[in-house]
Amino acid sequence: MAARLPQLLGTALVAGALLASMSGCAPGGDVVFTKTPSPTAVPSVAAPTAPPEPAPTVAAPEAPAVPSGLALVVVLPGDGNAGAEQADAVRQAVTGLATANAASVTLLDLAVSANAGTLYERALDSDPDVVVTVGPTGLDALQQVAAAQPGRQFLVVGAQPLAPAPNITAVVWPGSDAEPVAPDLGARVAAAVTAGTSEIAAERTGLVIALP
Repeated sequence: MAARLPQLLGTALVAGALLASMSGCAPGGDVVFTKTPSPTAVPSVAAPTAPPEPAPTVAAPEAPAVPSGLALVVVLPGDGNAGAEQADAVRQAVTGLATANAASVTLLDLAVSANAGTLYERALDSDPDVVVTVGPTGLDALQQVAAAQPGRQFLVVGAQPLAPAPNITAVVWPGSDAEPVAPDLGARVAAAVTAGTSEIAAERTGLVIALP
């Protein structure tokens, strides 16, 4: 038994050393278990939303032409917004332009619709080549419909949408945004629709066309 005592003591010392190296020892002999702390999560901060880039403005084409046989739906601003005389001038300009270019035209009036969005959806029922809106009335509804129908082409005459879109082309002129409805809207409609449909037919869309 005495001969085995040194061997047992040696074994005990080795085991103690191993235990100490694995766990760590406090000064009082207590075993201390350590744990690596988890990194503190940093809350994410959303990047600020940048305002949309404005649509590029270009000069009107030098020799615009309405494509023959074009199918148009024209949304009118209504007598209450444009005045009865001016609204009649817009109707005459649109129908005269369509007749001169063998184009078909359907007129829809925002004044007789309680829901502009429904009116623009109705405008697409006949599968037109271009939906034209005259004046700024109903632009919010137009933009929603245009976003849901990216394959359709829209033309805005005498105003421009706040958020540009590749399928919305606008035609403006000096003073066209000075009032809710441009005072010379009727006189400008034929030239504006001609310039706008000419560029759309050439696949130059999403622009703001500036008439002189």
